[in-house]
Amino acid sequence: MYQCLETLQDGRKEGFRFYHPDIFQGSVEEKRLDSLLGYFSIIACYCVKEELLSIDDINGSIGYHLTVMDARTVVKEYMTVIEDGWEKEGYADKFGMDPPFHYLKILLEELALKRGVRHNGR
Repeated sequence: MYQCLETLQDGRKEGFRFYHPDIFQGSVEEKRLDSLLGYFSIIACYCVKEELLSIDDINGSIGYHLTVMDARTVVKEYMTVIEDGWEKEGYADKFGMDPPFHYLKILLEELALKRGVRHNGR
């Protein structure tokens, strides 16, 4: 799956390679990105749904990291691929849950407003 990007890799090892969100399923890179987004999604749930954390708490602690992550096109594309697949496969109906990263997307929008940062098309 990485052959099409081989010329861009410049000797990068597994786990550190450039990737495209449509073709890296099952790779170490996808697992790492899922872990990062999953971690931030839990924090987002505590902030957005449970209201245990405020947007000021987030902005003052990990706001910069979330803002940088949100500026990455590949991250947004991956989140969209996951959300589209969730709807296409009917997981919402099967499991009665919000799509993955639902609260994270809301948090990123709120954080962009708080920081006065353009939220890249959302």
